[in-house]
Parts: sequence; structure tokens; C-alpha cells
Amino acid sequence: MAEIIRAIEGATPDATGSAGAEREGFDFGAVRLSDFGPADIITLPALAAMLGRCPETIQRAISRGELPEPTRLCGVKVWTAGSLTAHLETRLALAAKDRERLAVKLARLAP
Repeated sequence: MAEIIRAIEGATPDATGSAGAEREGFDFGAVRLSDFGPADIITLPALAAMLGRCPETIQRAISRGELPEPTRLCGVKVWTAGSLTAHLETRLALAAKDRERLAVKLARLAP
């Protein structure tokens, strides 16, 4: 796992900020969040590389609540893979409930 972390931290964003990843399809190559164990530590540059975004974009996503707040470890912003996964699963579950509520509301409004 240390090799994966070093590899993705070494990725540099191209002019579009995509770190070489495909922006729309989220094709991260061989590195995926599921490649990590729940206790594995992911740094801000590593997360940015995995998502194909620049670190500033990750910071904005944190501010908007799209990503969880990181923890500082020796002055470095980090997450565990498990905390990221749990946050994403919670957001997906909330989005599914919102879709269900909208479907019910639209069904009631239909003639």
C-alpha cells in the first residue's frame, strides 16, 4: 500500500487539474479507494490524485460538506479510507432517500 500512496502522491495535475485522470469518468487507473484498508491513511495530495482534482478543489469540497473534514497528523491533513467510504455511503443513502421523496411527490402531482 505504501507504493500506491507514493505513486498517487507523485501525480501532478495537468493543465485541467486532472492529475492525469479522466475528469468525467473518474478513471483513476489502478488506484481506487477500495484498494485501501479501512485504517489506511490517505493524504490530501493522494486524495486529490485519486479524484483527479487539484488539492484546492478538494479543500472547496470539504468546505461545501461534500467530503469529510480531515484530521491533522503531524501537521498533515489526512483521512482514513474508512472515514471517506463511510462519508460517501452516508451521502449516497441520503441522495437515495431524496430521490424516493421526490418520486412520491411527483406521483401525487401527476394527473
